Amino acid sequence: MILTCISLVVAISFFVFWFPRDKTPVYVNYASSIRDQYLKHLRKEYNVKCDGFGGSFLYNVKQISLALSSNESDVNIEKAREQHVNFTEEFIRRINRDERIRPYLDHYPFSPEGVSIRIAFEASLHGEDVTYVFYSRGNVVYARPDVETGLLESIFEEPYEEAVRIVKEQGKLRGEG
Repeated sequence: MILTCISLVVAISFFVFWFPRDKTPVYVNYASSIRDQYLKHLRKEYNVKCDGFGGSFLYNVKQISLALSSNESDVNIEKAREQHVNFTEEFIRRINRDERIRPYLDHYPFSPEGVSIRIAFEASLHGEDVTYVFYSRGNVVYARPDVETGLLESIFEEPYEEAVRIVKEQGKLRGEG
């Protein structure tokens, strides 16, 4: 019995005194700082709020994810494209400009593959517009809930590079250069 108690005390002491309390890698803190500053900007400039965030940070910064919501409704593909491309491109610029995080990026310059932004819009009254826009496997996906099932259905998909080209041609790409 005494041997069991001593073993238990030793085991607990090991975890309490020898295990570091905060093992958050520095690059996670850098990514969080960039993310938080960007979310503050989005909230102030576009009245967009964050519903969630995450990413892939096991050995380095492989991906940073943002789930955003906008109170805009009656959003068509053109408007959803413009917002998604601009939000993504600005986030990428902010990440690439931050010299502290560069050594920890999975690839530099960071690219759309490293940023996952999902924007949810208010549902329109007539159900014809985009409710969600997100990046998936090189494409921008525009979606809305199916009227009958309520399940999310893709209404249009295009390569990310094509979406950027269209927004540029329309002169709506903000903050270039």
